[in-house]
Amino acid sequence: MVDVTVLHFANLRLGASFPSLGLRGRDHRLQLVATLGGLADLAVAEQVNAVLITGDLFGCSVPAPATGKSAQAFIAKLRDSGIPVILLQGARDPRSLFDPRHQPPGQDFLGAATILNADQPIFTLKDVDLTFQRVTLPALGESHAFAPAAAATAGRLIGAAYFSGSGSLDLQAAAARFAGSPMSYLGIGGSITFELLEDQSPLACSPGVPEPLEWGQEEGNVALVRISDGAVRVTRAHTGTKSLAKRDLPLTIGTARDVLSLVASQAHEDLGLEVVLTGQCPGDVLIDPAVIEMELAQDFFNLRVVDHTELVIDTSDQGDLPKGTVLGNFVRVMDERIRNAGDDEQRIHEREAYRLGMGLLQGGSA
Repeated sequence: MVDVTVLHFANLRLGASFPSLGLRGRDHRLQLVATLGGLADLAVAEQVNAVLITGDLFGCSVPAPATGKSAQAFIAKLRDSGIPVILLQGARDPRSLFDPRHQPPGQDFLGAATILNADQPIFTLKDVDLTFQRVTLPALGESHAFAPAAAATAGRLIGAAYFSGSGSLDLQAAAARFAGSPMSYLGIGGSITFELLEDQSPLACSPGVPEPLEWGQEEGNVALVRISDGAVRVTRAHTGTKSLAKRDLPLTIGTARDVLSLVASQAHEDLGLEVVLTGQCPGDVLIDPAVIEMELAQDFFNLRVVDHTELVIDTSDQGDLPKGTVLGNFVRVMDERIRNAGDDEQRIHEREAYRLGMGLLQGGSA
């Protein structure tokens, strides 16, 4: 048999809104379109035999016309390069685009792609003897009898599945449901974490996201699946350009005054950063997350600052604030209120009251 290569990805979510990115949400929607174009270039460069998308190509119920055209252009470019696109509908994909029966007469939005569904659960590339089959991940505790496609019993079979359950995907348990089948590779969408299971058959993979979608995702990933002489090898390819990192920044009594420069030292135009300030902050230092975000807005793709520092009043380096003064009494009262806050929400409110009060007492504005 000839060797085959498949580009597998999922969870691109074209058209998603990204409210957590604020004004940058629109920019990130455009980035997803650019990333999709980059995936087409990668497929052509790697000379893959097919592209498999296991769900959530879209991230909205009604994609804008321009978003829909970008998906059509992606599929058309690959078709013109002789690379078929095999699609599996995810929970976020509009049913109207994936089911011709729900489209206006004469229109087939994704007609240049092959959609695996209940009516067409299999697709075979006869020239390379490779079959794709839509499979369902049974819930834990359910019995499962897998029936491989007849076309694949004498060839090679790739299973395409979508994880729609709550919680995290158990990749090992999912692959175990298909143990003993002729399946060479199980590709699963719906989970935004890259995971690869190589030590059992079938080899299983969740390719994560091609472009970061949530805070804490620092890179995009896809899977390049190569099948040669019955052996399956998966390469994790990094894609996209943006990073949505979430990092702690521990402060000390000595460094809290330099928090602006410490955050600025991490700046990059393609970095979305949620920085959580931890550690200690002296009582007379005013940390205002909104001011830091505004000062450094042009240096990051997006910046969020969360202040979780401990307010410290009396230290050997800092000395006591004058007792009997308005400022000194205010800081001590607020320190006690913050320390005695009943929960995180109350503590956030007390810290905000401290910030506003310090700003006014030090001659600034609220």
